[in-house]
Amino acid sequence: MSDMKTRWVVLAGVGTASAIVAGLVCAKLFRPATVDKLSLTIKTPTSQAMASDTLGISRGSIGFLNPSDSMPKCRPVGGDTTDKRATASLAKLITVQVVLNKHPLKAGESGPTITMTADDEARYWHEVQSGGSYGRVVTGEQLTERQLIEGIMLVSANNMADSLAIWAFGSLERYQAAATAWLKVNHINETTIGVDASGLDATTTSTPTNLCQIALLAAKQPALAEIMSEPSVTMPTGDVFTSTNRLLGQDGIFGGKTGYNEAAGRSVILLARHNVDGVSLTTVAVSLAGDSYNAAFDGGQALNRAAAKDIKIFKIRRGEVIGSINTPWGAKTSLAANRGLITAYFADTSPSVTGILTRNHDIAAGMLVGQLTVDDSDLGLVAKGNLTQPVITWRLTH
Repeated sequence: MSDMKTRWVVLAGVGTASAIVAGLVCAKLFRPATVDKLSLTIKTPTSQAMASDTLGISRGSIGFLNPSDSMPKCRPVGGDTTDKRATASLAKLITVQVVLNKHPLKAGESGPTITMTADDEARYWHEVQSGGSYGRVVTGEQLTERQLIEGIMLVSANNMADSLAIWAFGSLERYQAAATAWLKVNHINETTIGVDASGLDATTTSTPTNLCQIALLAAKQPALAEIMSEPSVTMPTGDVFTSTNRLLGQDGIFGGKTGYNEAAGRSVILLARHNVDGVSLTTVAVSLAGDSYNAAFDGGQALNRAAAKDIKIFKIRRGEVIGSINTPWGAKTSLAANRGLITAYFADTSPSVTGILTRNHDIAAGMLVGQLTVDDSDLGLVAKGNLTQPVITWRLTH
């Protein structure tokens, strides 16, 4: 393939020290020599220019949930990507996940009923008077956990975010401690939780790549992903909450979050599903610090489309022949993958491939004789036939 290159991978030998260096099937073999390690070649993708780098985004990121382990992988886009800045309402993606960590919801579940207090109504009136984002509540009104989350995610209700956090943890101070602990557990190290749960206060700060991680973790929550995909909901008061995500349903976009305060500017996170080489991937585009929501959404949409091109797939099928072991008298056996592997990567990098040969003599068909590690995922190499003499050469066919 034109987009493939040769990469050398060192495998430590066990047993005999006799080996030679072998190339691809089309390459010639060198004369046998006594060496301490067995080397092989493997085809991996060549790096390519990233479409997202050409967009002129000053502060953003893209990422995906890796199909090999369902973990987020994120990459910054633009020149200003490492400074921690105010998140504004993007912080609500943290709030909701921290609450769901304590009070989980399955897809379709409503969760416990929460009675609104005079304090909850006072928070609503405060947002009305200060010009913040709000969802109407009245004293004595009963809302489910899901309904509060819908208000937080669809219309970015500041009052509902604080009310939900206080319901779950007893106070905003206790919420702050729980959210800080949640970040640590998830290895999100450049984010600080401020004095509220809404993100309205500028003391909640983060970076584009941390926000990318946070959004991808949100996509893994079935109930939250379901809520983010709702265009609108009707609350017990009769109010209709319509999603602020104007791109919902376009270009694979199923969720995300908007945010604004003076310190942060206008920001947009877009979660999408893209089919890449036959694999359904969950991706995210983070567009921060826009002068307007039009600019933020335009940047997010461009990043979302670029992500579909900038994220690539590397596959190994179960039973696929990865290489072969050869003896000087002509006997040989093929080595096959003991399981399938699908991993994703950014186009300007290549999957990291390393390996080890754990056995190279007295081999029986079906025996596990080695291991390949592709990024953070391992697969075994299984002999297809029998060999009872020391191994002399290795020929890779993948």
